[in-house]
Amino acid sequence: MMGKPETLPSGERICPVANWREEESSSFYSTRDGFSFVRIGGTGYPRNLRCYDEHQVVRLADGTLKTFARLGSWKAPVNIGEAVSRDGGRTWTKGMPGRIPHTSSRFFVTRLNTGNLLLVKHGPIGSLLNDRRDLTAYVSHDGGETWKGGLLLDARKWASYPDGQQLADGRILVVYDFDRTGAKEICFAEFTEADVLAGRDVSGKVRLRRRISGIVPPQIKSIESRAAAYARMTPDERRAMWNRTMRAAAEFELMPPQLQTNVLERYTHAKLDFAMNCGVARTPKGRLWAVWVGGEDGPKSFVVGCWSDDGGRTWTDTRLVVDSHRASSDWDLLHVNLCHQVANVWCSPDGRLRFFVYQSAGIFSGRGGTWEFVCENPDDAHPRWSEPRYMFPGGCHNKPIVLRDGTWIYFNDYEPYGRENFPELEPFMGCGIYATRDGNILERRGFTRPEGTWHWAEHMAVERSDGTLWMLLRTGKGLMESFSKDKGFTWTTPAPPHALRTCVARFVFLRLASGRLLFVKNGTAVDVVPESREKLSAFLSDDEGVTWQGPLVLDARTEVAYPDAFQFPDGAIGLTYDRCRRTDAEILFARFTEDDVRAGEIRTPGSFLRSVVVSARAAQKN
Repeated sequence: MMGKPETLPSGERICPVANWREEESSSFYSTRDGFSFVRIGGTGYPRNLRCYDEHQVVRLADGTLKTFARLGSWKAPVNIGEAVSRDGGRTWTKGMPGRIPHTSSRFFVTRLNTGNLLLVKHGPIGSLLNDRRDLTAYVSHDGGETWKGGLLLDARKWASYPDGQQLADGRILVVYDFDRTGAKEICFAEFTEADVLAGRDVSGKVRLRRRISGIVPPQIKSIESRAAAYARMTPDERRAMWNRTMRAAAEFELMPPQLQTNVLERYTHAKLDFAMNCGVARTPKGRLWAVWVGGEDGPKSFVVGCWSDDGGRTWTDTRLVVDSHRASSDWDLLHVNLCHQVANVWCSPDGRLRFFVYQSAGIFSGRGGTWEFVCENPDDAHPRWSEPRYMFPGGCHNKPIVLRDGTWIYFNDYEPYGRENFPELEPFMGCGIYATRDGNILERRGFTRPEGTWHWAEHMAVERSDGTLWMLLRTGKGLMESFSKDKGFTWTTPAPPHALRTCVARFVFLRLASGRLLFVKNGTAVDVVPESREKLSAFLSDDEGVTWQGPLVLDARTEVAYPDAFQFPDGAIGLTYDRCRRTDAEILFARFTEDDVRAGEIRTPGSFLRSVVVSARAAQKN
């Protein structure tokens, strides 16, 4: 008996029993108690069309019983057999192939709660698919004369032998086997009559290809056991596991980044559509180097650079690239992007050009790290760069400074984002200071922390006339300051400065060769917070920051930000910044003097503003 009994209104149950060797191969037995059975009738099909029969019986709306039977063979499939009885199964019409083409395999028919019929078979309702795949459900409103809808339950080959039932709430459950000799799976599908008629999930209750049992390879069983173990974890245990996974993925960031000088086309100015300024520097022979972030201010960021041999009036196309995304393609499935979101360039007192690049797994893994490339011949047509050297965790947004005693001071911006991944590095997080005499051996001195107001500190410091180090740092609450009286080993708690204000953005804070202080910020008033990143302006102080002169407005437009500066041997100031980094994607250069700042306008011969280093809009025009 391959089909379910059909219960009549009288309580009698009609059971379809296959006797395919008998004349009436489709027999029907009656029972009321489930213990005693009486054969009441049957029908037969032509012997040359018979298969395993596997007939099923349903009661139609008018009380007629209708039976459907499997016919034919693999080589000669025949439409599903049909016969009817109008006397409760006692007598039947002669069984013959009906209207429904089907491969020689089991199907499933049942009466739904609505009185409509459900059919689950292989392939389209009106054509023969001589294969056990595309198990599909259909509905009939007219007792099986026509069929509508078509919800594909399983398209795989060897998904076959369906059976099922409808629950009181309308959900239909169908079970079937898949790949009996291979995967050996029993699967189920769950759906509603409305889903079948629509041919898609309209109820929100469709679940397909769910495995009930099967032969599970040990590799898969191992995965399932681990998944079960994770399901039993507490939230704290899951968080700990997540931290361990992130920590392991972050090991990729310790692979040295590669600097490319054979620049591919995709890094040329004409192809770049994002620009966030990093830094600018001058070599002893006069070449200017500019570096900036391309790609995006996010995990897809990379660093590019170019140079100028005419004092910043014109610039070459891209001359160097650091982009580890291509190297990380092997682990893209882990969604690990080695991004380079911070960089700068500096000509140290020994005449070498030093290029600092931050590398992190993702925007911030909780550690990241700054790497240094050194160039011995930065003025040559083909500069040669050293292999990268790991310096310290965290970034290096701004240039080092040189104290009066010859000490080089590096500014290490190691923010506490992701600190749970590397709790042992907590003591090193903050606005840190590293020191060296020659760039080789670094000494970590001290740090300060703007607790609760972190926002990419991008700190800079100057040495005051009394030897005190005065640090300015960016926070989520605006500009703050901190002081050190012992060359950077200890620092005061950050607090708002007395007279300096700016928006949440990068700034420039330098001691010039004249002894004056240079402060570059957004806004035309040194003690007022501007509404946005607009009106990039320069100010000077000749009394250690008590009062300020200026401003010289370097660029009055909006979305001008992230300045970085150096000083020419003649005292002029060179500065780069970005404008509209996501649209025009411009890096611009300005040359000006202290006299220009005091005058509030360009007066010095040789000074100029808004020289284009790179521009996505200019590239589009060309």
